[in-house]
Amino acid sequence: MTTDTYGAILKGHFPSLVLVPSGGKEAIRSFAQIHEKILKKTIWGVEFFMLCDRDAIPLSPASQTPEGPSGARLKTLSKYHLENYFLDSTIWAQVFSHMEEEDSWLSKPDEIEKVLKGIATESISYATSLQLSAQIRNDVGNIDVMPKDCFNKSIDDLLSSIDEKFEEENKRVKNSLDKDVIMKMTTDIYNILSHSLSSGDEWKDNIPGRTILGKFASKTNMDVGRLKVMYIKEAEKLTPSPFQEIIDIFESFELYGI
Repeated sequence: MTTDTYGAILKGHFPSLVLVPSGGKEAIRSFAQIHEKILKKTIWGVEFFMLCDRDAIPLSPASQTPEGPSGARLKTLSKYHLENYFLDSTIWAQVFSHMEEEDSWLSKPDEIEKVLKGIATESISYATSLQLSAQIRNDVGNIDVMPKDCFNKSIDDLLSSIDEKFEEENKRVKNSLDKDVIMKMTTDIYNILSHSLSSGDEWKDNIPGRTILGKFASKTNMDVGRLKVMYIKEAEKLTPSPFQEIIDIFESFELYGI
């Protein structure tokens, strides 16, 4: 579970904060509104914050983490998934150096990097599809054929109002689902992700880490959960921590709640 992973990373350093699963992307997207209209007014003395993977937030600039009070409460990781923080080949080599022979590929950072990058390369089309579908879902949004003024109307007037609203929505959806635009978006996303593989470690931020880590675990014949625990234990020896961004976010939550 994600909450277990966060708990293992934070090691009880923030005792005033309690981790609770959010329940899905819709809850994340409506967090600011829920907090202002419900939680703030009904649960006295309890502060609510939310942290999500970058894939939970729509890609368009208008839908990014809000500014102001709600922005301080809702934070988004800079990486696509929490699992993207588990892609450091040097740390993995240290983990397996206690378990494998010296000549094993799992004891060599360069060999591990090749495997991780190979999995990432195979995942580009999948990652492209994920990002494209998220963007289109955000652009299209919910279909709304509710007229602005529909009180005390005859059936003919009501049909006319709904027809007008339908045409509005139909045009908006058609614009969002324009085939040429979608083909170009697909090509652009694919090219950006492909280029990231030749741009240092940029791919480790943008290609879904959950998939990469899962396939890597299969190659090691070990459970993902156990691998995470070993990685976190090895990462504790490092300064700065590979999880520093996560630690900083929880520090900001704790300070905001004081």
